[in-house]
Amino acid sequence: MDSTSKHANPIELLENYRSDTQTIAILQRALHNVPRASANEVIESMNFAHGEGIGAVTGRISDKTAYIAFHYHQKMDSVNTESYGRYASELWRMEQERERLNFYVSLLEPRQRKVIELYYMQGISRESTASELGVTVRTFHKIRKQAVDRLTEMYELTSELDH
Repeated sequence: MDSTSKHANPIELLENYRSDTQTIAILQRALHNVPRASANEVIESMNFAHGEGIGAVTGRISDKTAYIAFHYHQKMDSVNTESYGRYASELWRMEQERERLNFYVSLLEPRQRKVIELYYMQGISRESTASELGVTVRTFHKIRKQAVDRLTEMYELTSELDH
């Protein structure tokens, strides 16, 4: 991942952690539920609409209708494939960035890791996080700053290697 990626800044990644979790879940669901219509469904719907009366299906469609249906189906497949590709690409990028962040967080000292997990990843308040760690809010801020600085160093190190 290069340094120009959407969320290469660890502060942004941490601040967006919970909303990105929702976006990842939505993209995963979208990929598993991409609407698709078969060629037969397209042709049948066009045949139904071409009938002499409401709901009348003659069993015969014109060559022009079949031609339109075939090309419509090809275009529909192209659009579906393109949409699926965009969803898949964005999902892959976000999952890779999430995996990278989680790995770097796992390398932090235990108190730093706990602050990041509670405050950013779980959305627990400063006061509650400080209480959970048994420290003052001021000490919480100090630990949080050290953790963010260390994460920034890790991102800078790897971004230099990516070039």
